Amino acid sequence: MFAFGSLFYWGIRLADGWLPGLLIGTLAFLAAATVWGVFASPRARVPLPLAGGLMVEALVFGSAGAALAASGHSRMAVALVVLAAANRLFIYLWRQDARDR
Repeated sequence: MFAFGSLFYWGIRLADGWLPGLLIGTLAFLAAATVWGVFASPRARVPLPLAGGLMVEALVFGSAGAALAASGHSRMAVALVVLAAANRLFIYLWRQDARDR
C-alpha cells in the first residue's frame, strides 16, 4: 500500500495545480494497483512463474522508490526498496509463496 501511495504522492507533486496532480497521481496509483492485482498478488488473474512475478514486484517497488526519490524523499525511497527486497527474500527462504515450491 505504501508503494501505491508513493506513486499517488509523486503524481500530485509532479503537476502544477491540484487537478492535473490529482489526475496524474490517481492514474499512477491505478496503473500500479492494476499491474499488481493482475500479475503479482496472491490471487492474480494471470499467475506468473517466479521470475515473472519477481519482475513485476521489482517494477512496482522500483517505480515507487524512484517516485519517492523524485519527490525529494531519497531516504524513504531507499528504505522502501530495501524493505521490499528483504520481504521477498524472507518469503522465499520460508517458502511462503506457492510459486517457490
